[in-house]
Amino acid sequence: MQMLVQARSTRPIAGLTGLRQHAPKPIHAVQTMRSTIRHAPTLVALLLACSAQAAEPRREPLEGWADIDAEGRVQAVQWGKRVPLWLHGPGLQALRAMEFTAARDGDLAAASRTWLSGSFVLTPEGEDFAIGLEKVSAGPGVIRLRPPRHPGPAAGVLTSRSAAFLARFEVGPDGRALAVETSASARERAFAAAVQDVLAEWQFQPEQIGGVAVASPMCIPFVFGERGSEEALRREAEGFCRSDRRGPVAPTQQPAWHTIGIHARAP
Repeated sequence: MQMLVQARSTRPIAGLTGLRQHAPKPIHAVQTMRSTIRHAPTLVALLLACSAQAAEPRREPLEGWADIDAEGRVQAVQWGKRVPLWLHGPGLQALRAMEFTAARDGDLAAASRTWLSGSFVLTPEGEDFAIGLEKVSAGPGVIRLRPPRHPGPAAGVLTSRSAAFLARFEVGPDGRALAVETSASARERAFAAAVQDVLAEWQFQPEQIGGVAVASPMCIPFVFGERGSEEALRREAEGFCRSDRRGPVAPTQQPAWHTIGIHARAP
């Protein structure tokens, strides 16, 4: 399903010297919302002056704290450091066109503050360009994390140097991970123990509903050793990571928080 929202702009977008060149990747969004900004000659000239790949979509990170009202509409965004300055205005315009499922306070819809993650997808369209929102998800923010250590031979991991599984848990109002469960198999127990240990050190910034910090579910993929199992984890997440959120839900909400999937190299 795809929705397209047209938004006109009569001024060029300044500050485009920070546009980074990304290798194009396939778009896998379940639902994409585009906000087309018209008459932006600076951006159009830059995109058309690039290589033959200029017609291909390119991505920029989407991250920041969003205030969402009781009707599921974004009112304001405090952008994260990785979002280019020139995307702040058009990015907010695109998010305001997206309909979230509002947070719940008991049986009532409520205003909330949540961390949004995902990607902007920039696509030239003739004399216009489109800003797509890909895999936007809402959840707690991350304050501090470090990857887990690979268990290695010291932990008796002799039969396998790789593992891939999901960890689901709840971020409490104090920003700590609670009730950690993993989808690790019996042969992956040492890896699961390493994840349990590191999650105890992670610190999050909880979501707020009505100005009060609340508990929120999270689910994160962990890959130890060789990559290549990400697609299988995405399929597994459809069931293992399902949870009932009190916080707001994006129409493209991901069951696992793909933006901080953790990869630990083998020693």
